Amino acid sequence: MGRVLRELARLDPWSFWAARMREDEVGDVAVVGTTGAFLISVFGFEGYLGGKGERLTVDGQPIGGLRGLRKAARKAGHHLGAAAVFTDVVPVVCLTRAVAGSPRTVKGVRVVRLEDLVGEIVNRERSLRPSRAEKGVRVLGDPLPRARGVRLDVQGEP
Repeated sequence: MGRVLRELARLDPWSFWAARMREDEVGDVAVVGTTGAFLISVFGFEGYLGGKGERLTVDGQPIGGLRGLRKAARKAGHHLGAAAVFTDVVPVVCLTRAVAGSPRTVKGVRVVRLEDLVGEIVNRERSLRPSRAEKGVRVLGDPLPRARGVRLDVQGEP
């Protein structure tokens, strides 16, 4: 998780906010910014991404929970809408240690390498004002601390 948070620290701190998801929620971290909202689940198995069709595996271990992540993203979208933050929530599986090709969508979930995560978030069309995005992240989870415009990782170190 620390590697993902360090990668997310590269996001513009005045346009994007991150929150750790609660223990009873699906997903690990939510990001809300001017390009929308993202529910990220971290998948840390080591190996090569493979599979056929809509069944993805990393060295034979299936990447499961896609349906639950999609459902959690829809639920998060409803919570945002109730708070007047109108945007879809994109479910994302982040592969932190697997070797994979370019990002892809499988069963409505974006599957990206850690190196592609920030690009996946910032290279979308702007759909929210920063004030709405900042409000939205508080609705979805416990906002991660920030200092001098730099996000902090779990231990509180830059």
